[in-house]
Amino acid sequence: DNGASFSNPVGLTNYKPGIKQETKIAISGKNLYIIWSDYSLGAAEIFFTKSTDNGTSFSSPLALGTSFGAVGETRLAGYANNVYVMWIGSANKVEAGAVLFRASTDNGSTFGGNPVACAAALTTIRLLRENARTREIPVVILSAMELGDDDTRALGPTVHLVKPFSRAELLGVIRAALRLDRSVGR
Repeated sequence: DNGASFSNPVGLTNYKPGIKQETKIAISGKNLYIIWSDYSLGAAEIFFTKSTDNGTSFSSPLALGTSFGAVGETRLAGYANNVYVMWIGSANKVEAGAVLFRASTDNGSTFGGNPVACAAALTTIRLLRENARTREIPVVILSAMELGDDDTRALGPTVHLVKPFSRAELLGVIRAALRLDRSVGR
């Protein structure tokens, strides 16, 4: 009826004291997908639920990951049988502030493996290396994770420093990047 009337509210969670926030909804056909962060147990957890009947009923909430601090931005998308969830947080030995990702290929019934940290920085550097005008720009990577040998070989003139590091180490890395810049005749 074009929004003239609405159904009665459907509860998605049992009441637990604590903050629920960062809610997102996505629609694909008759499927509704909803995520939220829940602070009821202290550490933030990302939860997912779905409806396959236009919102009449919903599945039991599924925990997708825990962030041992606050959860930042969350995103949710659905297309055909696929559901994609992204959030900023920390999980499974990934440092706080990482962009984490989970995907489902069965309408949200299951999500593969543990949250994956997105490698946006590596993708950006690879794009720089593909362009003749930006190929030789030295890059300093400050990261919580070690890079694999394949990643470092593909990055070109790059200096990588893993946290934690001292001020002296950071200055040394910046000097090394400037030497790289001079060595390519800039």
